[in-house]
Amino acid sequence: MPAPTPIFRPPDSRLAVVALLALVACSGPAPRTLEPSPVPGSPAFDVGVMRLHLSGLAGQGPVTTGGADALRSASYASVVFSEARLQPLTAGEYRQVWYGPLNRASDAAVARLGRDTVMVRTGMALRADGRSDRGRVEAPTLWRGPAAEVGAGIPATVAWVGEADTTTEALVRLAAAGVRAVLLPGGGQEPVSRGPIPNLLVVGVAPDALARLFPGAPERGTVRYPVAVEVASSFDPASPVVGAAGLVPGRDPWAREELVVVAAPLDVRPGESPIEAAALVEAARVLSEMASRGASPAATTLFLLWSGSRQGGTGVEAWVRNPGWERSRIRRIVVAGALPASITHLERPATSLARETPGTDPAEAARHLAHRLLADIAPDLGIPIPYLPPSPTERE
Repeated sequence: MPAPTPIFRPPDSRLAVVALLALVACSGPAPRTLEPSPVPGSPAFDVGVMRLHLSGLAGQGPVTTGGADALRSASYASVVFSEARLQPLTAGEYRQVWYGPLNRASDAAVARLGRDTVMVRTGMALRADGRSDRGRVEAPTLWRGPAAEVGAGIPATVAWVGEADTTTEALVRLAAAGVRAVLLPGGGQEPVSRGPIPNLLVVGVAPDALARLFPGAPERGTVRYPVAVEVASSFDPASPVVGAAGLVPGRDPWAREELVVVAAPLDVRPGESPIEAAALVEAARVLSEMASRGASPAATTLFLLWSGSRQGGTGVEAWVRNPGWERSRIRRIVVAGALPASITHLERPATSLARETPGTDPAEAARHLAHRLLADIAPDLGIPIPYLPPSPTERE
């Protein structure tokens, strides 16, 4: 007799599993789609913040290599790097100290000798030039005229030259022609230099002081006044040269070992603004903020401020000797301002980005330059910076 057909047959276990998964899929939330990492469309650069940087980096006066003002400016940049959470380049220190040759001319005097002696000492009307050697020179006459005319037959122990002959190259030619002391119109150049010009005293004298010392002097020729020039200077072959440096690490496991360098001079001439330094400091702060919001650069970025750029590139050369990174992994260098000759020793591509025209507001020029710096290195870092606002001159 055949077995009775069962009224209930247990379902196949495989079908039960499929049905259970379908039930869960229908009753639960929809599958979650991962949101892309937040990437700022355009970094923000505020003119008000730029004014703070300009003030903090230069204060009320120039920034000179080897002085307390350079140390103060480097300290300000270090505070910004620290607050923006950049990484220090070495041993927890944002402020960097390199060593290079520097000459400090500290005191000078120029005198017209005789019964009516007139003397001008170091001050507003006279400044000892950093290219000056130390010592004293006396002469019975003073030669005034172009440096090119100094030669045989001209008693040019002391020379009063024109503004075109105030370059270091012109001064070296004068020393080779036998000149022992040079008076520069306009107050002289940088007070600190890479080194003295051997056997040459160099002093900058204001035009009104020159007229007071040698009244009625012809445009060229011999001024028959006994004259004395004296300068005290101190040459240090290994003087401390201060700067600042901060890193924004790369995100890519391989590319983060590559280094993109953004550099700017810390020095500021009298009457100028530290536009390049301010632009670099703000570019560093903004890139670090972008990285914290998800737009991390693939390669590592080094933001570097060096001094000595106007004293023969002393700070640049010191950094080139010890860049703090494997040389072969330095991918590219971008310099805000003039490109130092020493950079070519690294044999890496280097780009110079100049500031805006002199008539531009310094804060606006710094804001624009900061954005240009980031836009220039963006392809190297693998981050999008699609919008570069036009400069005031471009808008016109």
